[in-house]
Amino acid sequence: MMSERTDLIKARREAEDNLVKTIVQLSATLIVLLAGFLTQTSVRIYSGNSWMLAVVVLLLIFSLVAGLSEHIFSSKAYLAQQILVEKFYNKEINDFSEPSANRWVRRFQVSAFIFFVGSLSILGFFAFSQMRDKIYEQATATATAPESDERRPRLRDTTIKHRHAQPPLRCLRLHQRRGEKVEACATLEATISLYLLGG
Repeated sequence: MMSERTDLIKARREAEDNLVKTIVQLSATLIVLLAGFLTQTSVRIYSGNSWMLAVVVLLLIFSLVAGLSEHIFSSKAYLAQQILVEKFYNKEINDFSEPSANRWVRRFQVSAFIFFVGSLSILGFFAFSQMRDKIYEQATATATAPESDERRPRLRDTTIKHRHAQPPLRCLRLHQRRGEKVEACATLEATISLYLLGG
């Protein structure tokens, strides 16, 4: 019975230690990843979401500190229990109580877990807020963008151009190139004008 109880206590302590070790490793990894994300990428962080990222980093730091403190007090608790057991078997004491370091171990375990879960929750909300603000910005930019030239309706040219009308200057130059008289050009212009008016 006592051996089974000892095995169960040992398994519980190993599970608690593994949980704290995992929290410490994940917290340190996330802190490094967030630092690299902020310094080496050009991702825009909207002004309303920057405070959440700061809270996430602080909670991860608290979780890391709590996990490391749990390891320190855990070693002290094991040492205190070992000393008490030796004194008990040497009949220096008749009974022994739980060392005070054990209480600190449990407090730091719970604190590390709460800080880590809180940081993950706020990090998820931060990602959701970033996505929501980006979608809103894109929708606003699309709604206020000016129409392109291809989408604008083309206006019909209602100007009526008569195919027989020619400026006198052009006519004058053509006749001068051919060596004809200027009076002939003027007569031609007058004839065309009378034809158009009469027609």
